[in-house]
Amino acid sequence: MNVSDLNVESDPKSFEDRFARCRRLLQFLAARILGSQDEAEDAVRTCRAAASRNPPSFESEGAFRSWLVRILIDEACALLRRKQFSLMRSPQESSYQPGR
Repeated sequence: MNVSDLNVESDPKSFEDRFARCRRLLQFLAARILGSQDEAEDAVRTCRAAASRNPPSFESEGAFRSWLVRILIDEACALLRRKQFSLMRSPQESSYQPGR
């Protein structure tokens, strides 16, 4: 396989093939971070969407996989922060109505 075979910018199918090879790892990592298969699937879908917007060209499969893992970890951490924030809000805060 030469470098031109890995140019995802010119071949969207190449991106899909490479992402598919990493999907199982991404699913596993997301499930470990988030503790839920459903949330893990959401994180993997978001990772794929973010990565496909502007996919760089990587010469090695390892560099591509590392890039995807970083995107996935960032997304999983963001999901955890949003989840934590919503759990920290008390019912009184969410029912607050100014002027009462």
